[in-house]
Amino acid sequence: MRKFTRKQILLACLPGVVFFLLGAAAGAAGFRVNLTASLPIGVWRITDDFGRGTYVSACVPPDAPMMDVAIAKSYLPDGKCKGGYAPLLKQVVAVAGDTVTLTPVAVSVNGRPISNTATLAYRVFDPLPAIARGTYVVAPDEFWLIANENPRSFDSRYFGALHRRDIEHGMRPVLVF
Repeated sequence: MRKFTRKQILLACLPGVVFFLLGAAAGAAGFRVNLTASLPIGVWRITDDFGRGTYVSACVPPDAPMMDVAIAKSYLPDGKCKGGYAPLLKQVVAVAGDTVTLTPVAVSVNGRPISNTATLAYRVFDPLPAIARGTYVVAPDEFWLIANENPRSFDSRYFGALHRRDIEHGMRPVLVF
C-alpha cells in the first residue's frame, strides 16, 4: 500500500479548498456560482428585482407536486432550502394573469410556445412525472419558472407555479459560459 506525504495530501485537497473559499466569498459579496446545467455555468449577481424574463433563485416547497419524488431520488443537490436541498436558478416566464398551457411538446405562455420545453424524462432511465397537462392561469403573487437551456431541467413543468415567498431573490448573469 502506497503512503502519501503530507505535501501530496495538501496538494490533492487544495482545489476543493480553493473552490469552497471562492464560493463562500462570492456568496458574501452578493454573487452566486452556478454549476448546474439548467442555466449557463458561471457567476451570477444577486439582485432584489425580478419579473417576467428575469432569472431568480427559488426554494421549491417540499410539498409542491413531484418534490417528494425528486427528494427521494436525490435529483437536487444538498442546500439551505426547507427540505435540505439547494435553491434552483430559473427564468421567470409567466406572472400573475398570464395563461400557461402545458402539452407534451411545449410550454406556452399567452399562446406563445417556449422553445426547448417538451416534457421529457428528467433522467433518461429514471423518469419524473410532469404535472397535469392543461391550461393554468397564474394567480397573484405566483410565478412560472422555466430553464429551457436544458431540455431536462427540473422546473415548473414538474412542480407548477411558485409563490412569491418561495423566490429568494433575482439573479443577473455576470460571467457565464
